Amino acid sequence: MNKLKDLKKLHNLTQADLARTLKTKQQQISRYETGERELKESQIAKLCETYKVSADWLLGIDED
Repeated sequence: MNKLKDLKKLHNLTQADLARTLKTKQQQISRYETGERELKESQIAKLCETYKVSADWLLGIDED
């Protein structure tokens, strides 16, 4: 999921930062970024709430 990489750049975050937000391990964030795993709905909601982005943006549906 390339939007996770975009989110990291936008907020100057690391995989470890995102892992803490989602209460998971850094390796899991790497799997999300490569598409090996998909984010759960609750994780998408947490990222959107924490970093003030829309689910459509995070999922690549809307680029705004």
